[in-house]
Amino acid sequence: MKKRSARNKRAKKNKWARAGVHILFWCFSLLLAYLWISLEDAGESGQFAKFVIHTVILSNLFGLFSISLGIGFAGFAAYKLITRTAYDPKKTVLYSIPLFVFFVGLGAFLTKDLSKNMMDVKHYVTGHIVEERVVITHFTIYENNHGEDGYEYTFSDGRTFYENHEGNGFEDITVGQAYVIRYLPETPKLLSIKPAE
Repeated sequence: MKKRSARNKRAKKNKWARAGVHILFWCFSLLLAYLWISLEDAGESGQFAKFVIHTVILSNLFGLFSISLGIGFAGFAAYKLITRTAYDPKKTVLYSIPLFVFFVGLGAFLTKDLSKNMMDVKHYVTGHIVEERVVITHFTIYENNHGEDGYEYTFSDGRTFYENHEGNGFEDITVGQAYVIRYLPETPKLLSIKPAE
């Protein structure tokens, strides 16, 4: 009888532990959603944070993980060889080199414009943001892949900018009016758009 009651107590504890994990997960998800929404009103820094989170990290997550895995294999093999704890040093080298090449190559294949994105992060940190005055001749709002509003701007010189994240003033556009835009030079990621004075 005592064994059965101990099992019931453990089952109740496990039930509450599982419920706590679910509650924690949903609270964390709501916090992330709130932070993501609040980034829209944060101006240029909010747009840059969205760029880093979505474009640099999430879009390249599998590639970065694969590169990290390849470097991890090489580092572990080097550690085993240097400390002389490898069971068979020749096999360690023989297996680690192809694994390193495979995972780093796969990671390089899976990353999307990571070098341009990292250059834009550097440009933002060092203050190299392009600012120019443009006249918008065509403006369209569309729904992007993530269910958010996306914006297409065509300028008088024929260039077209696509912005896939909502932001302050991104949809308050009057065609034919002059605007001052600030954007990152490599991608180009629009940071702000304001009417020209």
